[in-house]
Parts: sequence; C-alpha cells; structure tokens
Amino acid sequence: MSIIIASIDHLSRVVYMATDHRSMDLDGNFVSDDNTKIFTLREGVFYAASGLVSEGLRMKRLLMDNRSLPASELIEIAENFIAKNVVHNGNTFGTTFVLAGVYDDGKPFTWSKITYEKENDVPEEAGEYYLETKVDNLIRLPSFLVSAPN
Repeated sequence: MSIIIASIDHLSRVVYMATDHRSMDLDGNFVSDDNTKIFTLREGVFYAASGLVSEGLRMKRLLMDNRSLPASELIEIAENFIAKNVVHNGNTFGTTFVLAGVYDDGKPFTWSKITYEKENDVPEEAGEYYLETKVDNLIRLPSFLVSAPN
C-alpha cells in the first residue's frame, strides 16, 4: 500500500497534499525511497499518483498537456482516463490518482480515483511496472506537505 493524503482546511481555504517517496517492485522488494509522487500542474492545482508508475506517468502527461484547462475539466479528463492494471502472481495491481487544489473561483477541492477493476487487467511485462509503497515512519510526511493558497 502506498499513501497519498489530501486535505482541505476550509477555514483558511488551503489544500494540503502529502505522499511517501518509497517504491517497491511487484514482489515487495525495495527499489528506492526517492520517488516524486506529487506534481504541480499549475499554480494551485496538484496531481499525485501511487501504484503502477507507467500509469501514473501516463496520466501526468495527459494532465500536463491540458493543464491550462479549468480544474473541473482536468477532473473530467482524469475521470474518463482508463488505466491498465497488472496481474502478478495472481494479484491485481492498479493505480490511485489524486487531484487537489483550488477551482478557478477559489473554492478548494480534492478528487481521487482507484483503478482495480478486473476488466482493465493486462499481463505483466517484466521489469516495466513498480508498485510504490508506504514509508515505515509516517512522521516524515509533514516535510512533504505542499499547499495551494487561496
């Protein structure tokens, strides 16, 4: 399991987003603890992904290509995105996508989607996919917080 946290402070109208940085392969072997999972699409709009790196980056490219659109339209693009899953040793691995920030009118938002639907399963291609996983010590998270001010 990986971790992405997105929360809204409604009093100050600030959105916070945090992730771990660790990744593992599909067999649970440690790969790295220096992965970026939060990306700025534009000022006030952020994207994060965990799970299959290939799908997270595919969604990132799509969103970056359309980053000038209103946040509501970015959410619509993400909602309609069909992500592939990988079946490895009988387990299905998917991807979690999160968008957070402020709409053009200044209202904060969070949106998420988890893709573990069986109809999206594809055979594993060795070495192509990695499953990003949680850090052991959650105290690290505050150092990774980013915010989108009103």
